Parts: sequence; structure tokens; C-alpha cells
Amino acid sequence: MVYDITSSNSADEWVLQVLGITGEEFIEKYIVDFQKDAEEFMEHYLEKIEAIDINKLEIVVLHVTSNSDECRAIKKSGICDLKKVLSGSSELKSFLEENDVFFDIENKKMILDGQKYSIDYDAYCREEDKLNYRDEKLKNIGEKYILITK
Repeated sequence: MVYDITSSNSADEWVLQVLGITGEEFIEKYIVDFQKDAEEFMEHYLEKIEAIDINKLEIVVLHVTSNSDECRAIKKSGICDLKKVLSGSSELKSFLEENDVFFDIENKKMILDGQKYSIDYDAYCREEDKLNYRDEKLKNIGEKYILITK
């Protein structure tokens, strides 16, 4: 199961799919029935939420950057990918290390509370899954291009 949170639309679509409801039903349930009470809403759908097999969940994200130094780091080094940010000296790396989260990029490990976890993408995906996902995304890009050019 692919959880694509590269856009709010794709994240919304995934939530609706998992809960088995439409956008209209979501609005009716969340706003009208549960009065925007997220905990009550989640309780109502808890069985469906708990049925998600996180071991089969592939999360697709984009790296988003932030800064607290009036963009000095960005002006100096540019916007870097996550590997570079976690390998070098960065505000994010410092923040994570202050909170006992470390990364060994070369060995594809995350260390949390002294426990090592694999962050090797290839180890989690079969080759055909990566191709299928890539092909699906290319198809989506093609469809968007066709819509724009019409």
C-alpha cells in the first residue's frame, strides 16, 4: 500500500480510500457528526485504521526545508537533499541529535535510543514494485500534462 503525501490531494485520497468514504462523507462525518473532534472521529474509524499493515506501507514524501537563520545556510549551501543534510553540519541534524536521533547515511541506518534501524529503501521494495509505482506516477504526470494542454 502506497501512502503518497507529496501533496495534500494525494494524502486526502489515501485517507478516504483507507476509511472507505467519499470526500462528502468525510466532511459530513468529521464536521457535522463529530463536530471536528479528531479523537472521536478516529475512534469511529479505529478498526479500519488498525487494519493498516504498516509493514506493507510505503510512504512517499518530499523533503521540505526550514530555517531559523534568515536563510544564511540556504544561501551558503543551497537547498540540499536529505542525505546531504543528515551527513553534514545542519540545523536539522543538530536538532535530531539533540533528541537522540542519529543517522549513518553510508550504512543506511537510523539510530534511535541506541537501537539501529535499516533505512535502506531497496531492502524494503521488490524491483517490480518500484517499477510499477514509477510507471503509475509517470502515467499521472502524463494525464496532468494532457489536461493542461487541452
